[in-house]
Amino acid sequence: LSVPLWRLTEGSESVSGSLPANTKENEPDAVADQVEVLLTVRCAHVPLSLVLYNAEGEIASFREEKKWPQYVTFRTGRNKRLEIALEASWEKGLESTAVTLEVSPQGRETVSETRWSDGPLMEDVFTFESI
Repeated sequence: LSVPLWRLTEGSESVSGSLPANTKENEPDAVADQVEVLLTVRCAHVPLSLVLYNAEGEIASFREEKKWPQYVTFRTGRNKRLEIALEASWEKGLESTAVTLEVSPQGRETVSETRWSDGPLMEDVFTFESI
């Protein structure tokens, strides 16, 4: 028995991104080529700030959030490569920490990637194939 992750977290606090600016919601072909994605952001240490971007712009921004993990929903192209850029900072003195992004496209298997920082700052790009 399996239940899609987005069903389990439905109703939790989340930040929603929007369709790309050049896409009209009322165009059936544009919507059909989109898939809703639940993005779970997990951090080994609570960041001072964490910002996520994709090709369309900023997906989410977290500043001094105390509750982790964070959940973000947004739409992206179906069967496309998804690249998510991350910028994060932690308190000075932190030697290294990990951030994991879990991508759960509606109707598809969840995939995740983890990256480690080399100190209190992190800038990295997470790449997920064929979302």
